[in-house]
Amino acid sequence: MGIAEISNNLIQVNPSEGRRNTVGYKVRPTAEESERAANCDTYQFGEIKDKVKSQMKERIANLKVPNILDIPSKASPEENGTITKTVMKSFQTVVGHDGSKFEVGYRYNYQTGDCYDSNYFDVLVRKASGDEDFYFNEYFQNMAVDIISNFSTASTYKSDLAHVRSSINAAVKEMRENIKSGSENPTENLRTKITIGGVEWGVKELVDTSSLIRNSFDGIDRTITMDYIEYAKMGLSIGNVQNFADKHLNKEQSDMVKSVLQARANYYDKRIDENAEKHKDKWINAKTSEQRQKYYKYGYYVSATNEELRNSIRNLFASIGKSTDLAGALSQYNQLIPPTLKASGVSESSFAQVLKNDAKTLSSYYSALFLLQ
Repeated sequence: MGIAEISNNLIQVNPSEGRRNTVGYKVRPTAEESERAANCDTYQFGEIKDKVKSQMKERIANLKVPNILDIPSKASPEENGTITKTVMKSFQTVVGHDGSKFEVGYRYNYQTGDCYDSNYFDVLVRKASGDEDFYFNEYFQNMAVDIISNFSTASTYKSDLAHVRSSINAAVKEMRENIKSGSENPTENLRTKITIGGVEWGVKELVDTSSLIRNSFDGIDRTITMDYIEYAKMGLSIGNVQNFADKHLNKEQSDMVKSVLQARANYYDKRIDENAEKHKDKWINAKTSEQRQKYYKYGYYVSATNEELRNSIRNLFASIGKSTDLAGALSQYNQLIPPTLKASGVSESSFAQVLKNDAKTLSSYYSALFLLQ
């Protein structure tokens, strides 16, 4: 889901940096009620299913930024001579499963726009089958980086990266042996294991889980200001990953995923609050009502600041599939949100339409997440 989330009275400005990094926003200088009512449809994700399928295009658009490192060009033989490929790194700050932050570098080709960050297992099978692809190394490196981005820590990621790369090579070798022996499914029952964070994983389950986490949180990774509906989306993303883990992973693995998700949620809260605090002098207005400050303490800066409410909304939507379903969560959401609408200056006569559009947005977001599993 390579999309930038836009709060209800915000407009997007140029991306600030790197692959799936933050996106900047500024506030519209117009009346809040009219803007929210007029722009409810900007919450719609009717096209999100298509965006899931073409997420690489979104990422490519944000690659040519100052924070990159050239990697020496390599050459690949062709029938009529040689071609040169230029591979570069786009650095990204990530959060480990213990909450620590560290920096990783994803490889991409600035000439072709290829990001080498999808269909990892298909690439493994191609390599094991004897295909000659000049970019296998880039795929394998990004695969390893995706894994350590979710499951390593600031103190272990370097050693984890080497271990994961070694395990990927071992998996390819094992697949090759399976193919030679006539196995119809060379990826089935692989013996190769990857131990990371003290937890042992099979290669496929670790790759699948890492990819699901990355794609489920792609839009949130790119957001630096969040209204209460974004906390509902975050809850849906958390629930999507945890439901998958509970269904497909063992308890030790599932517990590790829970720690990853908690660390992410804490990081998003801290990032959003720190960004709002940094710019508070621009937005705090002495005339801002007490009602508004209860939900948006930085005045006209639209970022959900009522911790109790945003946590309740996030937890509510994260519980879908366990203690409630989508319809039940939306029903409770409709009871929780009206005070924030009133604080934003929305008239009560417009509440029904706003909530209807929010429900449409969250339903589309939920459907798109379901497609990722």
